[in-house]
Amino acid sequence: MKKRIVLGLVTGLLLIGITHMLVGAESTPGAAYGAAPVVEQTAFGDYGVVLGVTEGDGSVTIVAEGRYGYHMDEDPAMTVSVTIDEVGTITEIRNVANRNQTAGFAEMITGDYLKEAYAGKAAVPTMEVDACAGATVTSKAVLYAVQAAANYAQQVYDYVADTGGEDTAELNKVYPARYTVVESGAEIDPKKVGTVLYAARGTTDDGREVVAMKIQSGKRPNMAGSANTGWDAAVPGAFTMIIVVDEATNQVVEWQMVKDGTRRPDYFTVPQENIDSYKSVVINSPEVFDGFAEGLVLGLEFEMEEGADGYDVITGTSVVYTGATTNGTFSSQMVRLCFMTAARFYCGIS
Repeated sequence: MKKRIVLGLVTGLLLIGITHMLVGAESTPGAAYGAAPVVEQTAFGDYGVVLGVTEGDGSVTIVAEGRYGYHMDEDPAMTVSVTIDEVGTITEIRNVANRNQTAGFAEMITGDYLKEAYAGKAAVPTMEVDACAGATVTSKAVLYAVQAAANYAQQVYDYVADTGGEDTAELNKVYPARYTVVESGAEIDPKKVGTVLYAARGTTDDGREVVAMKIQSGKRPNMAGSANTGWDAAVPGAFTMIIVVDEATNQVVEWQMVKDGTRRPDYFTVPQENIDSYKSVVINSPEVFDGFAEGLVLGLEFEMEEGADGYDVITGTSVVYTGATTNGTFSSQMVRLCFMTAARFYCGIS
Protein backbone atom coordinates (compact mmCIF):
# COMPACT_ATOMS: atom_id res chain seq x y z
CA MET A 1 0.00 0.00 0.00
CA LYS A 2 2.80 2.42 0.96
CA LYS A 3 4.58 1.65 -2.31
CA ARG A 4 1.44 2.50 -4.31
CA ILE A 5 1.01 5.77 -2.41
CA VAL A 6 4.63 6.77 -3.02
CA LEU A 7 4.35 5.87 -6.69
CA GLY A 8 1.20 7.96 -6.96
CA LEU A 9 2.91 10.93 -5.34
CA VAL A 10 5.90 10.68 -7.66
CA THR A 11 3.62 10.47 -10.71
CA GLY A 12 1.69 13.48 -9.51
CA LEU A 13 4.85 15.51 -8.97
CA LEU A 14 6.10 14.58 -12.44
CA LEU A 15 2.83 15.72 -13.98
CA ILE A 16 3.04 19.01 -12.10
CA GLY A 17 6.63 19.44 -13.29
CA ILE A 18 5.73 18.70 -16.90
CA THR A 19 2.76 21.09 -16.72
CA HIS A 20 5.04 23.80 -15.32
CA MET A 21 7.49 23.27 -18.19
CA LEU A 22 4.72 23.55 -20.77
CA VAL A 23 3.35 26.70 -19.19
CA GLY A 24 6.84 28.18 -19.20
CA ALA A 25 7.26 27.29 -22.87
CA GLU A 26 4.23 29.41 -23.67
CA SER A 27 5.76 32.35 -21.79
CA THR A 28 2.84 32.69 -19.41
CA PRO A 29 3.07 35.73 -17.09
CA GLY A 30 4.71 34.69 -13.84
CA ALA A 31 6.64 31.81 -15.42
CA ALA A 32 9.96 31.06 -13.69
CA TYR A 33 12.93 32.02 -15.89
CA GLY A 34 15.45 32.59 -13.11
CA ALA A 35 14.91 34.75 -10.04
CA ALA A 36 11.81 36.90 -9.78
CA PRO A 37 12.45 40.40 -11.14
CA VAL A 38 11.93 43.66 -9.25
CA VAL A 39 8.20 44.15 -9.73
CA GLU A 40 8.32 47.93 -10.16
CA GLN A 41 10.68 47.60 -13.15
CA THR A 42 9.20 44.60 -14.98
CA ALA A 43 6.81 46.40 -17.34
CA PHE A 44 8.03 48.24 -20.42
CA GLY A 45 4.90 50.18 -21.20
CA ASP A 46 2.37 48.02 -23.02
CA TYR A 47 5.08 46.49 -25.19
CA GLY A 48 7.06 44.13 -22.99
CA VAL A 49 7.60 42.61 -19.56
CA VAL A 50 10.53 40.99 -17.73
CA LEU A 51 9.80 37.44 -16.58
CA GLY A 52 13.00 36.36 -14.86
CA VAL A 53 16.57 37.36 -14.02
CA THR A 54 19.84 35.46 -13.53
CA GLU A 55 22.83 37.39 -12.24
CA GLY A 56 26.30 36.52 -13.52
CA ASP A 57 29.83 37.74 -12.96
CA GLY A 58 29.75 41.23 -14.48
CA SER A 59 26.58 40.55 -16.42
CA VAL A 60 22.89 39.75 -16.07
CA THR A 61 20.68 37.46 -18.14
CA ILE A 62 17.13 38.71 -18.48
CA VAL A 63 14.24 36.73 -19.92
CA ALA A 64 11.64 39.12 -21.32
CA GLU A 65 8.45 38.91 -23.34
CA GLY A 66 7.58 41.28 -26.16
CA ARG A 67 3.93 41.63 -27.13
CA TYR A 68 3.18 42.08 -30.79
CA GLY A 69 2.04 40.15 -33.85
CA TYR A 70 -0.95 39.63 -36.07
CA HIS A 71 -4.34 39.10 -34.39
CA MET A 72 -3.61 41.29 -31.37
CA ASP A 73 -6.85 40.13 -29.73
CA GLU A 74 -5.11 36.77 -29.20
CA ASP A 75 -2.30 38.41 -27.18
CA PRO A 76 0.66 37.24 -29.32
CA ALA A 77 4.17 37.40 -27.84
CA MET A 78 7.80 36.41 -28.29
CA THR A 79 10.07 35.56 -25.35
CA VAL A 80 13.85 35.92 -25.54
CA SER A 81 16.79 35.56 -23.17
CA VAL A 82 19.18 38.52 -23.30
CA THR A 83 22.57 38.69 -21.56
CA ILE A 84 23.82 42.24 -20.94
CA ASP A 85 27.24 43.03 -19.49
CA GLU A 86 28.12 45.77 -17.04
CA VAL A 87 29.06 48.23 -19.80
CA GLY A 88 25.61 47.85 -21.37
CA THR A 89 26.45 45.59 -24.30
CA ILE A 90 24.35 42.63 -25.43
CA THR A 91 26.68 39.62 -25.31
CA GLU A 92 24.19 36.83 -25.98
CA ILE A 93 20.57 36.47 -27.08
CA ARG A 94 18.40 33.46 -27.85
CA ASN A 95 14.81 32.66 -28.75
CA VAL A 96 13.05 31.08 -25.77
CA ALA A 97 9.33 30.80 -26.53
CA ASN A 98 6.40 32.26 -28.44
CA ARG A 99 2.67 32.61 -28.01
CA ASN A 100 -0.06 32.97 -30.64
CA GLN A 101 2.25 34.04 -33.46
CA THR A 102 1.08 33.25 -36.97
CA ALA A 103 2.24 29.75 -37.91
CA GLY A 104 5.82 29.62 -39.16
CA PHE A 105 6.84 33.15 -38.27
CA ALA A 106 8.36 32.48 -34.83
CA GLU A 107 10.60 29.78 -36.34
CA MET A 108 12.08 32.38 -38.68
CA ILE A 109 13.63 34.13 -35.67
CA THR A 110 16.77 32.01 -35.81
CA GLY A 111 19.90 32.12 -33.71
CA ASP A 112 21.83 33.50 -36.69
CA TYR A 113 19.37 36.37 -37.11
CA LEU A 114 19.43 37.23 -33.40
CA LYS A 115 23.22 37.17 -33.30
CA GLU A 116 23.57 39.39 -36.36
CA ALA A 117 20.86 41.86 -35.30
CA TYR A 118 21.60 42.17 -31.58
CA ALA A 119 24.89 40.67 -30.37
CA GLY A 120 27.50 43.33 -29.65
CA LYS A 121 24.95 46.16 -29.80
CA ALA A 122 24.39 48.71 -27.03
CA ALA A 123 21.42 47.67 -24.90
CA VAL A 124 19.23 50.74 -24.80
CA PRO A 125 15.42 50.90 -24.38
CA THR A 126 15.11 52.88 -27.60
CA MET A 127 17.24 50.59 -29.76
CA GLU A 128 16.15 49.71 -33.29
CA VAL A 129 17.44 46.86 -35.47
CA ASP A 130 16.67 45.48 -38.91
CA ALA A 131 13.71 43.11 -38.93
CA CYS A 132 14.00 39.49 -40.01
CA ALA A 133 13.04 39.29 -43.69
CA GLY A 134 9.62 37.69 -44.04
CA ALA A 135 8.79 38.03 -40.33
CA THR A 136 8.75 41.79 -39.76
CA VAL A 137 5.80 41.76 -37.37
CA THR A 138 7.18 38.93 -35.23
CA SER A 139 10.55 40.71 -35.25
CA LYS A 140 8.85 43.68 -33.59
CA ALA A 141 7.74 41.46 -30.71
CA VAL A 142 11.36 40.35 -30.29
CA LEU A 143 12.53 43.97 -30.34
CA TYR A 144 10.04 44.94 -27.64
CA ALA A 145 11.31 42.06 -25.48
CA VAL A 146 14.92 43.23 -25.89
CA GLN A 147 13.92 46.83 -25.15
CA ALA A 148 12.21 45.64 -21.96
CA ALA A 149 15.38 43.76 -20.95
CA ALA A 150 17.56 46.79 -21.71
CA ASN A 151 15.29 49.04 -19.67
CA TYR A 152 15.46 46.63 -16.72
CA ALA A 153 19.26 46.40 -16.91
CA GLN A 154 19.51 50.18 -16.81
CA GLN A 155 16.99 50.78 -14.04
CA VAL A 156 17.97 47.94 -11.69
CA TYR A 157 21.67 47.34 -12.40
CA ASP A 158 22.69 50.71 -13.84
CA TYR A 159 24.12 48.94 -16.90
CA VAL A 160 24.14 51.94 -19.24
CA ALA A 161 25.97 51.82 -22.56
CA ASP A 162 28.28 54.76 -23.24
CA THR A 163 27.35 55.86 -26.74
CA GLY A 164 28.38 59.49 -26.32
CA GLY A 165 31.41 59.41 -28.63
CA GLU A 166 29.49 57.68 -31.41
CA ASP A 167 26.54 60.05 -31.06
CA THR A 168 28.71 63.17 -31.17
CA ALA A 169 30.45 61.87 -34.28
CA GLU A 170 27.05 61.24 -35.88
CA LEU A 171 25.90 64.79 -35.14
CA ASN A 172 29.10 66.19 -36.63
CA LYS A 173 28.44 64.41 -39.91
CA VAL A 174 25.14 66.25 -40.15
CA TYR A 175 26.18 69.64 -38.77
CA PRO A 176 29.85 70.17 -37.78
CA ALA A 177 30.31 71.84 -34.39
CA ARG A 178 32.01 71.43 -31.02
CA TYR A 179 29.33 69.59 -29.05
CA THR A 180 28.65 69.04 -25.37
CA VAL A 181 25.70 67.10 -23.97
CA VAL A 182 22.63 69.17 -23.13
CA GLU A 183 19.61 68.25 -21.03
CA SER A 184 16.01 69.42 -21.03
CA GLY A 185 13.29 69.54 -18.41
CA ALA A 186 10.62 68.70 -20.97
CA GLU A 187 8.34 65.75 -20.29
CA ILE A 188 7.64 64.03 -23.61
CA ASP A 189 5.29 61.08 -24.10
CA PRO A 190 7.47 58.45 -25.84
CA LYS A 191 4.48 56.61 -27.33
CA LYS A 192 2.39 59.50 -28.61
CA VAL A 193 5.20 61.92 -29.48
CA GLY A 194 8.73 60.56 -29.36
CA THR A 195 12.05 60.15 -27.56
CA VAL A 196 15.26 62.21 -27.67
CA LEU A 197 17.99 59.58 -27.99
CA TYR A 198 20.82 62.10 -27.72
CA ALA A 199 21.12 65.88 -27.62
CA ALA A 200 24.03 68.30 -27.57
CA ARG A 201 24.66 72.02 -27.74
CA GLY A 202 27.32 72.97 -30.25
CA THR A 203 29.32 75.95 -31.45
CA THR A 204 30.43 76.10 -35.08
CA ASP A 205 33.73 77.51 -36.33
CA ASP A 206 31.97 80.75 -37.30
CA GLY A 207 30.41 81.14 -33.83
CA ARG A 208 26.89 79.91 -34.52
CA GLU A 209 25.29 78.18 -31.53
CA VAL A 210 23.00 75.25 -32.24
CA VAL A 211 21.20 72.40 -30.50
CA ALA A 212 21.36 69.07 -32.32
CA MET A 213 18.99 66.25 -31.38
CA LYS A 214 18.79 62.63 -32.43
CA ILE A 215 15.12 61.75 -32.17
CA GLN A 216 12.97 58.66 -32.46
CA SER A 217 9.31 59.20 -33.24
CA GLY A 218 6.41 57.63 -31.39
CA LYS A 219 5.60 54.15 -32.63
CA ARG A 220 2.11 54.48 -34.09
CA PRO A 221 0.43 57.13 -36.22
CA ASN A 222 -3.07 58.53 -35.80
CA MET A 223 -5.56 56.25 -37.54
CA ALA A 224 -8.57 58.59 -37.42
CA GLY A 225 -10.47 58.73 -40.70
CA SER A 226 -8.74 55.72 -42.23
CA ALA A 227 -10.09 52.59 -43.85
CA ASN A 228 -9.69 49.68 -41.46
CA THR A 229 -7.79 47.39 -43.83
CA GLY A 230 -4.16 46.41 -44.30
CA TRP A 231 -3.05 47.54 -40.81
CA ASP A 232 0.28 45.75 -40.63
CA ALA A 233 0.94 46.10 -44.34
CA ALA A 234 0.96 49.88 -44.19
CA VAL A 235 1.76 51.18 -40.69
CA PRO A 236 5.40 52.35 -40.58
CA GLY A 237 7.89 51.62 -37.87
CA ALA A 238 9.36 54.40 -35.78
CA PHE A 239 11.33 57.08 -37.63
CA THR A 240 14.72 58.31 -36.41
CA MET A 241 15.93 61.77 -37.41
CA ILE A 242 18.66 64.22 -36.50
CA ILE A 243 17.29 67.75 -36.20
CA VAL A 244 19.48 70.83 -35.68
CA VAL A 245 18.09 74.15 -34.38
CA ASP A 246 19.84 77.53 -34.60
CA GLU A 247 19.57 79.19 -31.18
CA ALA A 248 19.75 82.69 -32.70
CA THR A 249 16.69 82.23 -34.92
CA ASN A 250 14.97 79.34 -33.10
CA GLN A 251 14.53 77.60 -36.45
CA VAL A 252 15.61 74.28 -37.86
CA VAL A 253 18.73 74.73 -39.98
CA GLU A 254 19.41 71.10 -40.88
CA TRP A 255 17.86 67.66 -40.66
CA GLN A 256 18.80 64.17 -41.70
CA MET A 257 16.80 60.97 -41.89
CA VAL A 258 18.63 58.26 -39.92
CA LYS A 259 15.96 55.60 -40.25
CA ASP A 260 12.90 55.85 -42.46
CA GLY A 261 10.30 53.46 -41.08
CA THR A 262 8.08 53.61 -44.17
CA ARG A 263 6.59 50.18 -44.84
CA ARG A 264 5.23 51.01 -48.32
CA PRO A 265 7.64 53.52 -49.89
CA ASP A 266 5.83 53.26 -53.22
CA TYR A 267 2.86 55.02 -51.58
CA PHE A 268 3.99 56.79 -48.41
CA THR A 269 7.50 58.23 -48.83
CA VAL A 270 7.63 61.87 -47.68
CA PRO A 271 9.30 64.16 -50.27
CA GLN A 272 12.33 66.16 -49.11
CA GLU A 273 10.60 69.47 -49.83
CA ASN A 274 7.80 68.52 -47.43
CA ILE A 275 10.29 67.96 -44.64
CA ASP A 276 12.19 71.15 -45.55
CA SER A 277 8.98 73.10 -44.89
CA TYR A 278 9.56 72.63 -41.15
CA LYS A 279 12.57 74.96 -41.43
CA SER A 280 10.19 77.89 -41.99
CA VAL A 281 8.72 77.65 -38.48
CA VAL A 282 10.01 79.64 -35.50
CA ILE A 283 10.05 77.32 -32.49
CA ASN A 284 8.45 79.63 -29.94
CA SER A 285 6.40 77.03 -28.06
CA PRO A 286 6.59 73.27 -27.36
CA GLU A 287 3.44 72.64 -29.43
CA VAL A 288 4.41 74.75 -32.45
CA PHE A 289 4.45 71.74 -34.80
CA ASP A 290 1.36 69.98 -33.40
CA GLY A 291 -0.97 71.49 -35.99
CA PHE A 292 1.62 72.11 -38.72
CA ALA A 293 0.16 70.53 -41.86
CA GLU A 294 2.40 72.02 -44.57
CA GLY A 295 4.86 69.12 -44.27
CA LEU A 296 2.19 66.41 -44.35
CA VAL A 297 1.36 64.31 -47.37
CA LEU A 298 -2.36 65.02 -47.58
CA GLY A 299 -3.17 63.21 -50.80
CA LEU A 300 -1.92 60.39 -52.94
CA GLU A 301 -1.88 60.44 -56.72
CA PHE A 302 -3.40 56.99 -57.10
CA GLU A 303 -6.77 55.80 -58.26
CA MET A 304 -9.23 55.46 -55.41
CA GLU A 305 -12.42 53.56 -54.81
CA GLU A 306 -14.88 53.57 -51.94
CA GLY A 307 -14.51 50.68 -49.53
CA ALA A 308 -17.33 48.81 -47.82
CA ASP A 309 -17.21 51.15 -44.82
CA GLY A 310 -17.36 54.31 -46.95
CA TYR A 311 -13.68 55.30 -46.74
CA ASP A 312 -11.51 55.77 -49.81
CA VAL A 313 -8.96 53.01 -50.41
CA ILE A 314 -6.22 52.67 -53.00
CA THR A 315 -7.51 50.56 -55.86
CA GLY A 316 -6.08 47.06 -55.96
CA THR A 317 -4.36 47.19 -52.57
CA SER A 318 -5.20 46.63 -48.92
CA VAL A 319 -3.19 49.68 -47.83
CA VAL A 320 -4.86 51.84 -45.22
CA TYR A 321 -5.40 55.32 -46.64
CA THR A 322 -5.54 58.41 -44.43
CA GLY A 323 -5.03 61.08 -47.07
CA ALA A 324 -8.64 62.25 -46.81
CA THR A 325 -7.97 63.76 -43.38
CA THR A 326 -5.67 66.48 -42.06
CA ASN A 327 -3.71 63.78 -40.26
CA GLY A 328 -1.83 63.08 -43.48
CA THR A 329 -0.48 59.74 -44.61
CA PHE A 330 1.38 57.50 -42.19
CA SER A 331 5.01 58.38 -42.84
CA SER A 332 4.45 62.14 -42.85
CA GLN A 333 2.83 61.78 -39.43
CA MET A 334 5.98 60.09 -38.12
CA VAL A 335 8.13 62.91 -39.51
CA ARG A 336 5.93 65.45 -37.71
CA LEU A 337 6.25 63.46 -34.47
CA CYS A 338 10.03 63.86 -34.70
CA PHE A 339 9.72 67.64 -35.09
CA MET A 340 7.12 67.79 -32.30
CA THR A 341 9.62 65.98 -30.04
CA ALA A 342 12.39 68.39 -31.04
CA ALA A 343 10.22 71.43 -30.22
CA ARG A 344 9.30 70.08 -26.80
CA PHE A 345 12.90 69.24 -25.90
CA TYR A 346 14.30 72.50 -27.26
CA CYS A 347 11.81 74.66 -25.34
CA GLY A 348 12.63 72.77 -22.15
CA ILE A 349 16.36 73.54 -22.22
CA SER A 350 17.28 75.88 -19.39
